[in-house]
Amino acid sequence: MRPLLAALLALAVPTAAIADAKPSPAELQKLMDETDAIAQTVSSIRGLPVKRRIERGILSKEEVEKRVIGHIDRDTPPGELHAEELALKRLGLLPADMDYRQEIVNLLSEQIAGFYDPSVKELYLADWILPSMQRMVMAHEIDHALQDQRFDLDRFQKADQDNDALMARQALVEGDGVALMVEFMMREMGEKTDPWANDAIVNAMAAASGLTGAAEFDKAPLVLKETLLFPYQEGLRLIASSRRTHPWSDVDAMYARPPVSSEQVMHPEKYRANERPIAVKSSPLAVLKAWKPRYQNTLGELIFRVIFEQHGVAKERASRAAAGWGGDRIAVYEGPAGTLAIDLSVWDAEADALEATDALIESLPSLASGPPDVYAERSPTTATVTGKDGSVSLVERKGVKVLFVVGAPVEVVEKVRAEAWAKWKTRP
Repeated sequence: MRPLLAALLALAVPTAAIADAKPSPAELQKLMDETDAIAQTVSSIRGLPVKRRIERGILSKEEVEKRVIGHIDRDTPPGELHAEELALKRLGLLPADMDYRQEIVNLLSEQIAGFYDPSVKELYLADWILPSMQRMVMAHEIDHALQDQRFDLDRFQKADQDNDALMARQALVEGDGVALMVEFMMREMGEKTDPWANDAIVNAMAAASGLTGAAEFDKAPLVLKETLLFPYQEGLRLIASSRRTHPWSDVDAMYARPPVSSEQVMHPEKYRANERPIAVKSSPLAVLKAWKPRYQNTLGELIFRVIFEQHGVAKERASRAAAGWGGDRIAVYEGPAGTLAIDLSVWDAEADALEATDALIESLPSLASGPPDVYAERSPTTATVTGKDGSVSLVERKGVKVLFVVGAPVEVVEKVRAEAWAKWKTRP
């Protein structure tokens, strides 16, 4: 769905390493005094000049939470947040009784160790982070400040309203920050090893950016965890694929042609080949004229993978099944019978569409909130399930295209299926 967590946490560095005792005011002030010197080191590594002094400050836990709430209220209209919540719950990615806004506040307030705010051109560090982490967090945030001075991050982050494309841009920005932090730490330690020469090292560093041991994160739904981590973990792998054979100037060039999908981030060779998503255009359905359209966007490879895994597909198989994604469009409607979701996707090849269809069919009973493994119909290309609420959910494949519908009243489901196939179009 819309990468709201990543959007709000953009330009921050999350951590589960919370100090048992706060660093002293003197220690924090020392770090503030060292900011300019750290900025010069970051600049020399990253190749981005310090064009102006970087403003900085320290925030308490309460102040961080206040900033998080302020960003939610400023950047996400209540109607948009509600629509996203409807969509996530209709797809079974959030518990039906979860307060989505409060969950976001709790998660971000727990995770933020530092952040740079391009709207006011200032960076902030939390006053509770471990002293051993302070300099690397500072380096990460300074990198964002230098990105902003060169690339105008506020404009860059808002340039594309497509969710999957927005997440891809965030992965570029955060992957840049994490990769810089790695090189900064290695310089601090006097380490001469090339961190990008070995995939195993990169994968270990990406895994290390996970947030285990943090109470709110550990209990969060899978979609929120994956959305939160994606820009850091997969973004790091994207930047590593560049730094393995190119200077930092190659990363600079990516800001002029940023990745446009989570697929391009997870498969850097597709970014290099400029393999762009196939556009899927939705159209109003006459059968749903009494229903209100609440949400439209792109799921993308990442969220397809999350849907598969959330609804019972094994992790590795979920990744393989999502990897052939070529493009999609989802629309969520609200009516007297509840909410209804329609998604039409197109896949790179028929074999990819078949694998995705198999994964969706396996997911369908859980996705439809119906009894496990109970299908009204099931074939290699089609499956239908009746949920506990009497609504009907279905999957159908035609060539490289796959349609799934979740939560349709039984009296309209066949017309929804027919109209979606007839009216929704794909184009390169």
